[in-house]
Amino acid sequence: MVIYHGKPAVVTETGKDKITISTAQGVKSVRPKDVEFLHRGPVRSLPLPEPSCCADQAELAELMGGETLPFSEFTQLAFGSDTPANAVAALALLEEALYFSGSISAGVTANPAEFVAEKQAKLREKTDAAAARAQLLERVARGEALPEDFPALREVEQVAESRSANSSLMKDIQWGRTPENAHKLLIFNKVWPETHNPFPARFELLSDSEIVRPALPELPPAERVDYTHLESAAIDDAFSNDPDDAIGYDLEKDLLLVHVADVSALLDWESEAVAQAVTLGCNSYLPDGVSHMLAPELTGRLALLAGAKVPAMTFVLKPEADGNLSLVQFHHSFIRVDNYNYETAHEELLDKPYFRRAEEVLDRFRLFRKEHNALFIDLPEVKIRLAGETVEILPVTLNPMRQTVANAMIACGAALGNYAAAQGWTMPYSSQQPPEEAIDADATTIPGIFALRRSCRPGVVTGDPRIHYGLGVAAYIRCTSPLRRCEDLLAHCLLDRVLRGEDLPLGSVLEERLAVAADASAMRRKLERRSNEYYTLLYLKQHPEWEGAMILVDRQDDRFTFLIPELAYEYKCRLRSRMTLGTEVSGRLQCADPPSLSVHFAIPGAQSSR
Repeated sequence: MVIYHGKPAVVTETGKDKITISTAQGVKSVRPKDVEFLHRGPVRSLPLPEPSCCADQAELAELMGGETLPFSEFTQLAFGSDTPANAVAALALLEEALYFSGSISAGVTANPAEFVAEKQAKLREKTDAAAARAQLLERVARGEALPEDFPALREVEQVAESRSANSSLMKDIQWGRTPENAHKLLIFNKVWPETHNPFPARFELLSDSEIVRPALPELPPAERVDYTHLESAAIDDAFSNDPDDAIGYDLEKDLLLVHVADVSALLDWESEAVAQAVTLGCNSYLPDGVSHMLAPELTGRLALLAGAKVPAMTFVLKPEADGNLSLVQFHHSFIRVDNYNYETAHEELLDKPYFRRAEEVLDRFRLFRKEHNALFIDLPEVKIRLAGETVEILPVTLNPMRQTVANAMIACGAALGNYAAAQGWTMPYSSQQPPEEAIDADATTIPGIFALRRSCRPGVVTGDPRIHYGLGVAAYIRCTSPLRRCEDLLAHCLLDRVLRGEDLPLGSVLEERLAVAADASAMRRKLERRSNEYYTLLYLKQHPEWEGAMILVDRQDDRFTFLIPELAYEYKCRLRSRMTLGTEVSGRLQCADPPSLSVHFAIPGAQSSR
C-alpha cells in the first residue's frame, strides 16, 4: 500500500518504469517517484475496514517521551497492531500535527506538551470564531444584526458606497454583491436608516467637515462706492441662508443696480481657496444637506444679509430704448439689503418705487429676449428636503417674483458679456448653440415644452464670447452666484484684476481651470439628480397610498415617459397602449424601492409590455 496525492492506494502491478495502482477513484499507471510507501500489505482492495481502537493520544505521547519511533512501531503502539487499516489511521494522526510530528520515512516524534496546549488553544479560538461567524451570518440573513455586529458590516458599507466590489459576508449569505443590494442589506439590518443617502460616498463627495480649507484673510481696506442710502432687495427661497445677489435701483439716474456678494474682497485669482473651488466646481444642494464650494465661514461673512453694511460687487445697468440693458460700470461697493422670500416678496415690495421701476425695466428686457428667440421653459419644479426622518416635496411656483429675479441676473450676465466682449477680455463666457432640429419655441402644452427642453443643446463655458441661444443674448457671463458656482467666482476674480489695473491671464490658463470646474460641476449635478430621485422614491414609499396626475410627454414605440407634476418626476416604463401625447391619467403607486431607484405605478387603460 502506498500514498498517492495524499490518499491510500494499492499497488497491483509493477513494471520497468511505471507501477499500476488502484485507488478509490479507479486504476492508474504512475511513476514510482509519485507514490510514497505506507505498508507492505497485503491489501486486496479499497476502502479498508475501520481501524481498531486507538490509544488516548495524550497518554500515547507521554509514553513515547522524546523518542522517535519508526512509523510501523508508532502504528503498533497506537493501535495494537501494524495492519494496513491501522497504518492509514496512524498517518491520519500524524497529519493532524497536534500530538505528533514526523513522516512515514523519518519516523514519528511526540510533540512537547507546551506545543500541544498552544495549538489546542488556537484550534479552540478558531472553532469559537467559526461558531461566532456562523451566528453572525444567521443574524444578518434574518435582518437581526446586533449593535456589536455593526463593525463586521463595515465591509458591506464599503460595497454600498462603491468603495469595494467584494464582501465575504454578502457572499457567505448568498446576497448579490452590488451597491444596491448592500444598501438594502444595511437597511434590512437597521445599520443604516432608510433616510441615509449613499450617493455622496459613491461620488466621493466630501462633506464640509472633511474638506481642509485654506485660511481666510480679514476684509482689507478698499475704495468702495457707498450705496447704503439706496434700498436693495435680496430675494431667495424661504429656507435659503446664503443669498448672494440683490436688486436695487437708482431712480434719480434711472439705473438698475445688481449687487453681488464680493468674493474678490477676500479671494483673488491666485488664492488657494479659488484653486480648491475649481476642483469642487459648485455647491451641491442635496435633500439632506449642502456641500459648499467655498468655506461656509466665507459664505457667512459675505452673504447679503439684512442688518449689516456688507461689501458687494455692483453692476450698474442702463435701460436702452429697445428693452435691452447695457453695462455702464462695475465696482466694489457697500450696500444694505432687506431679505425677502419668493412667495411673499411681491406684496411686501408693492409700495417700493425703486422695485416697481426695476420690475418695469426687467419686464421690457424679458420681451427683448423673447424677440431674440429666447426659450422660456416652464415645467414643474419642486424642492426636496429631508426633515428628520420625513421626506418633504414642496412645489416651486414660477411666480412673477422668480421671473423678475431671474431676468435681473440674466440682464447682468448679458450686459457684462457684451461689455467684456467689446473690450476683448478673456472671461468665462457661457454659450449655447441653437437646436439642431426645428423646434416649436412657442410651445404651451406640457409635451411640447418637454420636447423643447429636450431639443436644447448643452451649454458650454469658454474663454471667448459666443451666442447663448436659450437666453436670447449675444454674449453671457455668469457672475451673480460666486458663492455657489466656480465660473461666477472666476469671473469676479478676473473683474477684480481689471479694477486693479492688472493683466488678465492667458486664455489657455482660464480654459484649463474651466475644464476642471466643468467636470467637477457635472459630477455634482449627477449626484444631485441621483439623490433627488432617491428621496423622491423614499417619499413615495412613505406614502404607499399615493395617487396622482401623470401626463404622457414622450413615446417611442412601447417606451413611455410620464411627467408627474406633483413630484416633478419623469416615470419611464414599457406599456401596451394607444395613449397619445398629452393624455393625463391618474396613476397609483404600486411599489417603490429607493435603493435600486425603481418604482412602479398602475396606469389605467394600459398594460406592461414586459
